[in-house]
Amino acid sequence: VATTRYRFPLYRHHSADDPNVSADSNDQYYPTRCDPKTYRIDKHTSIHDMHGSVRVCQITDPHLGPYCSVARLKRLCHEIVAQNPDLVLLTGDYFTGEADMDGLLVQALEPLRSIHERCFACLGNHDMESDAVCYRTIAELRSLGIRLLRNEAVVY
Repeated sequence: VATTRYRFPLYRHHSADDPNVSADSNDQYYPTRCDPKTYRIDKHTSIHDMHGSVRVCQITDPHLGPYCSVARLKRLCHEIVAQNPDLVLLTGDYFTGEADMDGLLVQALEPLRSIHERCFACLGNHDMESDAVCYRTIAELRSLGIRLLRNEAVVY
């Protein structure tokens, strides 16, 4: 079992007076939302070792609403499931302001429920524009069994 410390450094030129960053004892600056944490790693098996190659699919910035319909994202998710990926990354910005309704993300991502243990998500800036959107996004991802990563890392 290994323990690794992950940090998210910013460039040194940030001012210590900037309320959006904090400094550690080495004068390195970190965003206040990405608190340095220690993560315990209990698994040493690599999916690369098991398969010889890794198939990763990523969904990013669907912005459900006028730019991407629920039906379109659902079709894409069906295609992803059919590819049998080793890992699916959902990297945020799921909604637009026009798609301010409960259940849209669950409908769109429903096909991923069958491979939820291979799905990992994070929030995008648009997913945190209001508490309502943020809480809805978190709840809908969790209802599908998709692991939402917030200030954490996973060894898969």
